[in-house]
Order: sequence, then structure tokens, then C-alpha cells
Amino acid sequence: GFEDIKKKIIRTVGDPYKRFSEDALRILRALRFSSVLGFTIEENTQKAIFDLADNVALVAPERIFTELKKLLCGDNAYAVLKEYAAVLNKVIKLNGEVDNVSKLPKDHSMRLAYVCGASVGESLRFLRAANQTKHICKMLVDSEPIPNDITDCRIYCSKLGREYSRIVFDYRKALYNEDESGICEFVLENDKCLSVSELDINGNDL
Repeated sequence: GFEDIKKKIIRTVGDPYKRFSEDALRILRALRFSSVLGFTIEENTQKAIFDLADNVALVAPERIFTELKKLLCGDNAYAVLKEYAAVLNKVIKLNGEVDNVSKLPKDHSMRLAYVCGASVGESLRFLRAANQTKHICKMLVDSEPIPNDITDCRIYCSKLGREYSRIVFDYRKALYNEDESGICEFVLENDKCLSVSELDINGNDL
């Protein structure tokens, strides 16, 4: 084990087929370690991962999602997503892109929306994700380009809400270099009222 750590290698203890048959979640853990640590998965262990990939879908969705969130936010996420797409497709549908996943902040909702694309809703239902995660992912997938006009940007922010505007802006800026002029930053920092709930008066005052 110490030698493998020195060489940055991931290997099961004993027979990988036996270890993964005992608990298929170990397959995702191996991929998560590779993503987070940047380690290479040993050849026999890798072969067993591909051969037993179908078993991953039998694991409790909550346990799968816990590993996936960490995997997606690893420094080596891109390499793992590319090399082990056939394995990950057993539990999520990688119908989006993966090439620029490392440009995104280490936020699992942003990265899921990016790599799953239009299929993110189906993937999140299988994983039994929280409603807020589903909402954020759908909002990111459906998001439109950020306006360059300050008035249009205020309307854009008003529709999304202040909290979600920041998430959309960070997502689209990372992927598409939008809002380079900083208009949305200006709106969020300087506009004190972007919704009715932010007005200084309410119906009772009137």
C-alpha cells in the first residue's frame, strides 16, 4: 500500500473482482480517488471496474451521489470523466460536454449541469437529489446569454432572483467568458432593488 501511494497508484486489496463484487460502491470510490488525488488506477483494477460496471446502478442512490459530488469536484475530474464515461453512464447520462469541466468552480451542481446537459433532470431523479439541486441544474442548462445592456441585465437578474443570478453568472462566465464588461457585477453590487420583496415599502405601508 505504501509503495502504491508513493507511485500514485490505486489498487484494490487482493482480487479486484472480489472486492467490487462485495460492494460495487468501491468502483465509484476508486474513480473518486483518481479524480481528487490524481492517482492512476492499476491495470487489473481498471479491468474489473469496466467488467463490473453494471453493478454500480444497484447501489443506493444516496451513496452514489455522495461519491459523484466529490468526483466531479476533483482536480482530475476531466480525465476521469473522459476515460470512465462508460462506467459513469450507468448512473448518470453524460449527454453534455466534459472538455471544459475544470474551468467551472468546484460546485457539483454546476458541473453536473455541464456534463449531463439536457439529461440532468433524469440523472438527478435517479440520484434522488434535493429539489434545490434540481432547480439550480435545470436553471443552468436552460440559461440564456447574459445581456450586455444594463437595463436588460436588471430584467435578467429580476427574473432569476439575486441569489440565483450569481450562480448563473459564475457558470456562464467560466464557460463562455460572458460578462467580461462586468455589467452583471455592477447590477448585483449597486442595484438595491431587483424584486418586489426588496422594496423599502410593502402593502401595509401603502
